[in-house]
Amino acid sequence: MPNSTDARALKNLVNPTRYTIPDTRGLHLWVRADKKKYWIFRFTYEGCRYDMSLGSFPEVPLTDAREKVSQLKRQIYKGINPVVEKREHKQSFVAKGKGLRFDEFASNLIGKLAPQWSSQTHKQAWHRSVEIYANPIIGRFPVHSIQTAQILSVLEPIWQTKHVSASRLRGRLEKIISAAITTGFHKGPNPAVWNGHLENLLPHVRRDVKHFEALNYKDVPALIQKIKGSSSLTALALEFTILNATRAQETLGLERSEISGDIWTIPAARMKGRKEHQIPLGPRSLEIISKALLLDPESRYVFSKNGKCLSRR
Repeated sequence: MPNSTDARALKNLVNPTRYTIPDTRGLHLWVRADKKKYWIFRFTYEGCRYDMSLGSFPEVPLTDAREKVSQLKRQIYKGINPVVEKREHKQSFVAKGKGLRFDEFASNLIGKLAPQWSSQTHKQAWHRSVEIYANPIIGRFPVHSIQTAQILSVLEPIWQTKHVSASRLRGRLEKIISAAITTGFHKGPNPAVWNGHLENLLPHVRRDVKHFEALNYKDVPALIQKIKGSSSLTALALEFTILNATRAQETLGLERSEISGDIWTIPAARMKGRKEHQIPLGPRSLEIISKALLLDPESRYVFSKNGKCLSRR
């Protein structure tokens, strides 16, 4: 066995056999016939010999393998057989997965994903589509049992009549099942995948895209004058959005803390491109902010009602 502290020497081992690591009792490097290498911890517990896999090399470096062996030896010293404990933990995990319902798993996952989304509206859309269309049909199913038939039972009733909603829902179901596969609660393959799977089972729907009619730029001054004639919070927010060429969600989520003098700094978390953005504010924009703040003086938001920012809906 070459010097065990030399990672290069370990990488150069090619003969299919089990190599001992001299300075770490019980630690072995198993080189298979296909040249792949795995760490093995060999130990004796109550008169029986066990071999426990610690992962592959070099993905698990020598230092980590040694640390794992030290941890396992501490377990053995306490009277715990690490092989038996690992097996029982896996069985417990599988048993838990068999009882975990789809609606429970989906709700938990959406909560975990929410911080990465730039708006509360996106989280609400996920919750609403799953709650309205999926949960009444498959919500009580164990997540591990969800297969193609169940996914189709959710999508087929709305695939042609509410195609946009159905298409978005399919993507969300794919994400949910994918997470279940990753965490071990579903064996896969993913029954909600489109390419090569659901595309063969659901009909093609021709979408007639209808865009909102654009306002001629020459008519913008007249629109601004019309908006100014209203003192409503909605009118103030609309005018502010036009003046600063922002997305509606950026305006509606505007917080007092984002304004410093005549500069509005939109944090990266609220930007679609995930990059902080600064906008210099003109006199009219600052005037709009002053008026809006008076309408709900205790709120953290600028365009707010009863402490909550305005909604697009």
